[in-house]
Amino acid sequence: MKPQMWVLGLAALILGCTSQQQETAAIQPSLTPSVCGDDISCEVGDRSYAARTPAGWNGTDPLPVLIHFHGWGRQGRIPARSPRVFGATNETGVLLLAPDGLGKTWGFSPWEDHDIRFTEDLLADAQRRWPIDRSKVFLSGYSFGSLMALAVACDSGDKYTAVLGIGGLLDYAGPSRCKTGPVSIRNVHGLRDNVIDLPTRDDPDPALGMLPWLEISGCDLTRRTATNVSTVAPINEYTEHRWTDCANGKEVQIDIHGRGHFIPKGWIKRQLIDLLNRG
Repeated sequence: MKPQMWVLGLAALILGCTSQQQETAAIQPSLTPSVCGDDISCEVGDRSYAARTPAGWNGTDPLPVLIHFHGWGRQGRIPARSPRVFGATNETGVLLLAPDGLGKTWGFSPWEDHDIRFTEDLLADAQRRWPIDRSKVFLSGYSFGSLMALAVACDSGDKYTAVLGIGGLLDYAGPSRCKTGPVSIRNVHGLRDNVIDLPTRDDPDPALGMLPWLEISGCDLTRRTATNVSTVAPINEYTEHRWTDCANGKEVQIDIHGRGHFIPKGWIKRQLIDLLNRG
């Protein structure tokens, strides 16, 4: 081959590869390399959140997400280090986002929604840092954080896949108060919880603490399954009450145990495995 022909051929090959790379880049989402995570907080304007990627993640596959709201007087770094919260997301391949509440608490109500809007900003920021599977974005919270997670569901549940509430039930939820879209609700609560009482509306059936969500989803109150479940050890036994034939196609569930105000060992992990296996 003549020298000039070889040069022309090489130039064409380089241009072809460059063009292909440009086309590939054009169809891939643009991510900002994250400089936060683990012990470095992520900043969103004047707010912040902790983030933990699961072990074994290859750095490219879209990640399911759990947004977990801390309890009263805490910050996101607490659940981000918790074996019952981060341990669950780490073992199930889920990205954990744990926002920091202003003053170590949460501001929400039908008239005050700045933390609900912050949740949306947080998720948008995380999408710029990591590839996120928007079909698998779960909300969770412990104690007052459980109320916060349910308040987000009450306001904009159609943006999320399911809610995992722990030791807290929202008292103002209901069809006349919530503008939520369809979302599955799961909660766990103790009969001896003396921090946030289990609302029963003077009914001996504690499962009716979920009545507002059953009304939102159009569930038949008489049709439910009740299953005794034990995670890890007998001390973690609870009764799982689940309604699956609701009009909006979603599920409502509450798990009742006989103890107090805490995160049952293995509960979050069990829920994530079940939800992720559903596709």
